Amino acid sequence: QPHHRTVTLHRSSARAGIRRASLIVPMACLVAIISAWPWVTSLSWWGGSPRLLLAGEIPASFFIAIPCAVLAGVVTGQYRWRSGVAVWQKLSGRPAWTLLGRACGAAALTTVIAVGAPALILALMSTWDLASHGVGASVVVTEFLAGWPPTLIVLAEVAVGAVLGVCAGWCSGRIWMAPACLLLALAAMIATPRPPSQDVDQLWADRYGYTTCATVTGHDGTGCAPAPAKGYLPAAVTTVSQIYDQSAHPEALPRLIHLTTTGTMGGGMHPMGLEHPPDLGAAPGRGLTPPTALGSAAGDSLTYSTQAWCAGTDLLDLQKLFGVYQYVQTPTMGKTLAALQKCRG
Repeated sequence: QPHHRTVTLHRSSARAGIRRASLIVPMACLVAIISAWPWVTSLSWWGGSPRLLLAGEIPASFFIAIPCAVLAGVVTGQYRWRSGVAVWQKLSGRPAWTLLGRACGAAALTTVIAVGAPALILALMSTWDLASHGVGASVVVTEFLAGWPPTLIVLAEVAVGAVLGVCAGWCSGRIWMAPACLLLALAAMIATPRPPSQDVDQLWADRYGYTTCATVTGHDGTGCAPAPAKGYLPAAVTTVSQIYDQSAHPEALPRLIHLTTTGTMGGGMHPMGLEHPPDLGAAPGRGLTPPTALGSAAGDSLTYSTQAWCAGTDLLDLQKLFGVYQYVQTPTMGKTLAALQKCRG
């Protein structure tokens, strides 16, 4: 019994020593902080929607998480040189690949947890916000689960990057190996196609439709949104009401407005035709809770999407009508107003 206890304590001490020499805990903390930082700073684009985070923001930042995993893997793999294992392996009769395999497994698991844990925490926070605004339980569960496939692809790539890093660090203990591998990983990520993401607006339109609607206060207008965007609909109709209040011709402006994720950010982005109503985006006004009104980008989105929706309108005239620029009468204003009246029906 005393001998067994001595052997157990020796193994436990050896594992603790290996963990300290591999620097796996501080490297995991570094990977978690650097990976999660861009997600936190982009909260205004995905807040309140786990799908937008998991299927959009995280795949978009893969070029940060994967090089960090490679760096962590190199530092972890170099414990072979810091701890004297390289010398021990020359004297030991055990296969050399066993320790390398353990190091690869530990690095892969640790980096996946370091990237996945912040993603899970932020996804749960946005799911709670989604559920707190009257969205049905089935919609909440669907939105939480549906965004994970793109994130799981990123996590798999993180694991592969960590394993490659460990192999590089296992082969060389040179101090320049870690920054060199980091630079190579960054270059590879720049040349690598972005992991697949989801067209969330189209998926929401197909699954839920624009079935949640509210009246634009004081005007003959309605704002509609898919079920997952229900919490941001009051801010959207308030914004539309403010824009219409300040317009010189609110009676000519569109009756139906759709709330989308980002709205129409420029010309040529919105589908043409009367079957595609004008829109404005909840982003960049998203957060942990919905705002009372959306930002100034709403006027630009309404301008570009209205031009695509209603043929015969002039972009500069619409910018004046939606308050992007100060209103002044132009030679084409009469034609634009006539076209808007025709499109309104």
